[in-house]
Amino acid sequence: EDAANVVVRNKLGEMTIERAMLVACAKGSTEIRGNRFIGRLYVVWPYDESGAVITEESLRSRFPLAWDCFWRQREQLMAREKGKFEGPLWWRFRRPQGVAVARHEKILIPSIMQSASAYHDRAGQVICTASGSGGGGGWTIRLREGAEMAYERLAEFLTSDDYWQWLEENGSPWRGGWRGVDQKILNRVPVPMR
Repeated sequence: EDAANVVVRNKLGEMTIERAMLVACAKGSTEIRGNRFIGRLYVVWPYDESGAVITEESLRSRFPLAWDCFWRQREQLMAREKGKFEGPLWWRFRRPQGVAVARHEKILIPSIMQSASAYHDRAGQVICTASGSGGGGGWTIRLREGAEMAYERLAEFLTSDDYWQWLEENGSPWRGGWRGVDQKILNRVPVPMR
């Protein structure tokens, strides 16, 4: 392993790829605590800064190790979800939710938490997977263009005692003091504008 490459282990085996193909990954409650991202998970990210799938030509020239691994595992990659990945761009993710905003400033919120938790990803260096309130995953919040509230202020509120109190009353209750957050709950959060 050199500084530019890294050994990755996953269910398809062990491979050496370019470090630049990896992006930090928050799967939810175990990676976001309070206002911090503490995760150690990474995902192979075959997308460019705009969220477009990196083409075969670009992968071959810029990331030859990753392309070699994709190519050697193409049968398994195409067979995912009963063959729904067959055809062009078979190395992509099938569900593109969040891909376009992944590399931008945003706030990540776990879908289940024991205390108010939200991470302000200022530089778009962390992606969030498996949205939903089922014990893993999380939500990505992006402010609308021209929004009056700053990301810093929203993240501060989403890690506050006031938010947690509201969530205890309105979030989906789970055992052990956990609260689930889904899109319906997020849409109802009374965010103070000042």
